[in-house]
Amino acid sequence: CTSHLEFAIEAFAINAMDYWVKPVSPERIFSSLARVENVLQLQQQNVISRELNYQHDSIFVKEGTTYRKLAIQDLMYIESLGDFSEFHLQGQQKVVALVNLKTLELQLPSTVFLRISRMHIININHVERINTQDVVVKGKPLSIGKTYTDTVLPTLLASQLVIKRKL
Repeated sequence: CTSHLEFAIEAFAINAMDYWVKPVSPERIFSSLARVENVLQLQQQNVISRELNYQHDSIFVKEGTTYRKLAIQDLMYIESLGDFSEFHLQGQQKVVALVNLKTLELQLPSTVFLRISRMHIININHVERINTQDVVVKGKPLSIGKTYTDTVLPTLLASQLVIKRKL
């Protein structure tokens, strides 16, 4: 909210949803909030739709000039190599493909895969141990990134029975 109309162009250049010039009426505020709520609902529906439509048990990864089929159950974790990603499969196999983690994070089902750092996406079905610093996937400890620490542990434990025991 500002009294400077000349900043409106800059606001929309950074994807502002609305721009208020003082004085702002309550109706304008409510209409802006309704618009934001609609956009958030559409984004949430898009995520849910993606999850519901994801019925495949495999993905195709472009490897050179061919596409290789990778079974989701065999995919343990994915490691960033800049613009490339290295898919770590059971049996010590690795596949490198020209796709970054951000793209993969948007395309893979969040019910199976979880981003734990800027370097790794894990298949939650292969997690053996977790603590506040790392996740162990088939014997390999993978560090949890600082920006992901608040979400990784609760996400992994959300649907699991947790039993505490004395040491």
